[in-house]
Amino acid sequence: MLIKKKIIKSENGSILGMVLIFFLVMTIIGTAILTMASQEAVLFEKQLDQAEAFRMAESGIDIAMWRINNGSNDLGTFSNDSISVTYDSTSMVLNSTGISGSHQQTLSVNLYEDNPFNHTVGYQSTLDTPNCSFNVVSGHEVTSFDALPTIDIDYFIGIADHNYTTDMTFQGVTLNGIYVVLGNVTMKNTVLYGSMISTGSIIFIGHVEIYTQQIPYTDTYYPAIVALDSSQTLETEVDGFPNLIVEGVIYSSNYIVLKGGTVSGPIVAKDITLRNGAEINDNGSEKYYNTFPGVQVEEQLDKLRDRGSWAYDN
Repeated sequence: MLIKKKIIKSENGSILGMVLIFFLVMTIIGTAILTMASQEAVLFEKQLDQAEAFRMAESGIDIAMWRINNGSNDLGTFSNDSISVTYDSTSMVLNSTGISGSHQQTLSVNLYEDNPFNHTVGYQSTLDTPNCSFNVVSGHEVTSFDALPTIDIDYFIGIADHNYTTDMTFQGVTLNGIYVVLGNVTMKNTVLYGSMISTGSIIFIGHVEIYTQQIPYTDTYYPAIVALDSSQTLETEVDGFPNLIVEGVIYSSNYIVLKGGTVSGPIVAKDITLRNGAEINDNGSEKYYNTFPGVQVEEQLDKLRDRGSWAYDN
């Protein structure tokens, strides 16, 4: 009997040992799970802070661009508890740092100055293109602007090859040079190698071709057509496509209505209508996408995001 009792006691000790080992293992697993959960919580909180810091940095870019476009360049530099933004108007680099907890995210963005002459069509109020085709270099697509540039008529009067102080009609002729007309202009079956500047409306009838000229010793071109009247319409009246050909900038302080034809330069006006199969085709060239002497755009420039990169500090 004594031997049997010893065996039973030995078995009881083995079970107790197994229970202790089981609880030890479970304690280790539980501790590991709690540690992992704690680490996951810390990592999740870090990711949230990083995301929030990046969001604040983006917000700083948006706020700074709005302040710059609606005020002075100095307004592009500001800071608060969660955003620090600086703008270098010389290099046109905008830096925005967002802060959340112990984390920071920084966005660096290069800005560029844009204007209506950098687009195939730049308009202020309305654009109507019921039957028109566009074939333009990427980055120069149709864009609206809150304001349009102004034209200094005195500049063109000073450099004009031909000045007129009354309404003019040009019919069946070939013209050369810069023409300034202090009045309305009608062009019918006419070819112009140069520019037509009018303080009134300009109407095209029949077959009209206008080829703007390059400013000597520069890569810039004079405008092809400028109509500065605030009440009349710059309107092309053609017999059909392609009876109008314009290579260069067309500008009107009020309306532009193109009834067919082919234009190879920017079209800029308050209200623009392009119909009857009008074709806007820059032929893969950016040569006309420039401002020119006599145009004043400094006060109307928008500063737009060009390219950017971001990095963050842990």
